[in-house]
Amino acid sequence: MKKIAILRDGSNVGLAGMILLVSMMGLIGTSMASDAAPSTEELAAATYKGIETSPVTLADGHWEGPPAVEGSASIPRVDMDLNFRVTGDLDGDGNEESVALLHYNFGGTGVFSYLAVVEHDTNGATQNTATVELGDRVQIRSARVKDGMLIVKTVEAGPGDGACCPGQKRLRIMAMEGGKLLERSNEDRGRLDLADLQDVNWRLVSLGADEPADELVEIDLAFADGTVSGSSGCNSFRANVESGELPGEFSLVSPLMGTRMACEPGVEAIERRFLDLLQKTKRFRFAGGRLQLDWSGTENWGSLGFIAKAD
Repeated sequence: MKKIAILRDGSNVGLAGMILLVSMMGLIGTSMASDAAPSTEELAAATYKGIETSPVTLADGHWEGPPAVEGSASIPRVDMDLNFRVTGDLDGDGNEESVALLHYNFGGTGVFSYLAVVEHDTNGATQNTATVELGDRVQIRSARVKDGMLIVKTVEAGPGDGACCPGQKRLRIMAMEGGKLLERSNEDRGRLDLADLQDVNWRLVSLGADEPADELVEIDLAFADGTVSGSSGCNSFRANVESGELPGEFSLVSPLMGTRMACEPGVEAIERRFLDLLQKTKRFRFAGGRLQLDWSGTENWGSLGFIAKAD
């Protein structure tokens, strides 16, 4: 403490005092770094247990292993959803953890989803403390941490559902116990329906897997009482919609109607592309908490991505 006082009153600082000050700053920096939940970038480079027989280490959110049969084109792989990250204190130690969403394919048609809890150790390095399997082709509608619990709303395969089109909504609540992420409850919440998209304003964030939306042009939509409407960036639009036979199927049963205000050329081009793709949408689903509207044309297909707008 004496050396700190000397530093504050402006008297001569010796080498020992400088070393002490630098050491204390380093300790403070380490403590602050370890208290924060791991970032998306850290999750994308972390090592995960409980998926393969041996731990897998991601590089930019991806991992590929050797084929099960030498010479086979089928290889196991793990892909992290880079748009999904939930934070909160799950183990009650006062520090926040991050939860990552991982998808595992071992060469077949199934894609198994996992939730993985990651924290900083005492040295500030990331460590995967728990991993739980959700199931094959499980969609996540939303996820959050509340009162130390991980609350996840999913869409899963129900009786009679094909692998393409799960339609059973479930509410799954998990908690950390003994170093494991265990499921406390798993409730049936009925069948997926267009009504599940109502009472939410959705903002466009992507026009395709590798095509983020222009942040300077806000496009949004909302579903209500058999209609979809919103802003296409400059003008507003509206159309009637109806559900299809399979879970998530829907279609626009009337042409998109909209206002005809003059727009800047750049905005007009974005607006025209969005409305063209929206008119082709055939199905809605969820991916890591995002709403995806799948569209298809005669030669190509893709998906419009949306997030729920904050109130």
